[in-house]
Amino acid sequence: MRRDSLARLLADGFALATSLVTATLTAHALGLDGKGYYATVTLLATLFVVAFEFGIGDALVVLVGLGKARLADAARATMQATLWFALAATIAFLVTATMLFAPLNSGDAVVLGLAGALVAVGVWYSTLVSLLMAVQQIVILAAVSAVGSAVTAGVMVLLAIAYELDVQGAVVASLCGVAAASVLTLLKARAAGIALNPRHVPGYLGPAMRLGTGFQLPSLLVVAAARLDLLLVFKLGGAAAAGLYSVALTIGALVVSIPTAIAYAAFPRVSKLEEAQARAFVGRVFRNGMLGALVTALGLAAVTPIALPWVFGERFSPAVMPTLILLAAGVPWSGQWLLARCESARGATAMLTWSFGVGFVVMLGLDFALIPAYGESGAACAALASSCVGLSVAAVLHFKAHRPQRTPTV
Repeated sequence: MRRDSLARLLADGFALATSLVTATLTAHALGLDGKGYYATVTLLATLFVVAFEFGIGDALVVLVGLGKARLADAARATMQATLWFALAATIAFLVTATMLFAPLNSGDAVVLGLAGALVAVGVWYSTLVSLLMAVQQIVILAAVSAVGSAVTAGVMVLLAIAYELDVQGAVVASLCGVAAASVLTLLKARAAGIALNPRHVPGYLGPAMRLGTGFQLPSLLVVAAARLDLLLVFKLGGAAAAGLYSVALTIGALVVSIPTAIAYAAFPRVSKLEEAQARAFVGRVFRNGMLGALVTALGLAAVTPIALPWVFGERFSPAVMPTLILLAAGVPWSGQWLLARCESARGATAMLTWSFGVGFVVMLGLDFALIPAYGESGAACAALASSCVGLSVAAVLHFKAHRPQRTPTV
């Protein structure tokens, strides 16, 4: 567990470091408006990837971990379903993006076409990751994730040096990174002997889809609660405000790196533990993850007012305040994610659904009230309130589910 968590943490740390490189490049090359446009397009692509996974990757991990399905059958059926999911996701993304960013010019059409390809590859990559998680190849996945991040940053640097980096080039870099990670994951899955040829397996896809749907909605809510406010900032505050807020989100995401790494490594293990063992294990996971989030948030809050304008440029100085608020929001969000993700590893997704669902509703309502008046800082305040409410809901559900049973006296 420590090895896998450390490997994932190193990979996430490397990914976050390279994301800061790419964020800096895009901030300087694209400006406030271009940065906001690029961040909004890639966010929308991410939402469609998560929505059209339909949770079958997580369902595979759980069903195989609980001994309810053979890995070979689950892998073949999942790969077949992913073919159709990727196609549907791409079409739905293109239709939605065309309406959202209308009217389109020729440059916009190219950007959205490239982003559509990013959606298709992203759905495939998500499925391949789940296959390796099922056999606990956490270290390999961490290395692959790091390579993908490096490819994205490398292509973006190359384009910035050789050409004038624009939004099209930035999306190409993102696409290259996900494609590289997908190819490496595919090769490792083959080397591990996992059957990848798509095939219908009677009796598997129905239960997997039912379980997966329970994962899919919460997963979408998790992403929406964490990032959908960027889309609202773009629509309600404009591209420049979205550019500022995207920088704040990038730095704020650093807080959750340690909790995310721990939850990632814990997921396949929790699915195999007995109830009493799982309860104790989740307690340790929660305490360690929250400590890591708190220390990270305090450290970043100390350096952000000086480092952010220096790294991104003085025109991004207004992003300091929303960044500090999002750093605070990352701590309760981490606790919410740790509890809910561990609970979902037991096949119970109600905590994910309710905690992030309630938090999302709170965030959405506050966004519409605060963004028009306070811009990106209003969105950050809404995110903080959402995270606090979400953690409260998760904590109540956790203690209710794991309340010690009293032995009746005679």
